[in-house]
Amino acid sequence: MLWLPSLRLLCAADIHFEKGSFFERFSTFLPPYDTPTTLSRLAQIVDELKPQYFIALGDSFHDRNAASRMVPQHKECLNTLIGSVEHWIWIEGNHDPNISLGINGTYLPHYNMGGLAFHHMTPAQPGNGYEISGHYHPKVSVTVKGHRMIGPCFVRTGQKLILPAFGSYTGGLDINSKEFLSIAPLTDRDVYLSYRERVYRLSS
Repeated sequence: MLWLPSLRLLCAADIHFEKGSFFERFSTFLPPYDTPTTLSRLAQIVDELKPQYFIALGDSFHDRNAASRMVPQHKECLNTLIGSVEHWIWIEGNHDPNISLGINGTYLPHYNMGGLAFHHMTPAQPGNGYEISGHYHPKVSVTVKGHRMIGPCFVRTGQKLILPAFGSYTGGLDINSKEFLSIAPLTDRDVYLSYRERVYRLSS
């Protein structure tokens, strides 16, 4: 999650509400606690920072039917949270187009503010300004003084910032994998590991 205090803007990527209930349909059992756990974490951060803007960078719901599977209590809690923020913006992702089933907020394909462009994925032809996106669920594993640290991370390359996934069951794509290196090569990136409520800048 990214906090920009000068804009009073809070930003999260890849929340993936109702991922557990999605996989339950295919007999792949995940404990059905991802939505309340993620909601609780989200509410705690919003209450602490009191943003004027909240931007969800797409794939906020695991699939287009996720909102219909959300139990009424969780949907009510989410709408209450949305109502506590002046501007709540859902950027549409590849998992969750047309997700407005009983969920409040503003739905947009992308959003621009303060010289920043907010996307789900970095566009094929990026603009000239700074871009913030999600989609790739970046994670990294490092060893420091014999201690193994594995966790989600932020990756900055050029004028692009890729956020880690926020959801409880989102997993991640190793930033040293072939797929990730194709969008953020070693020679042109900064990596920031999120580990145990702290952020560490890593050398490439």
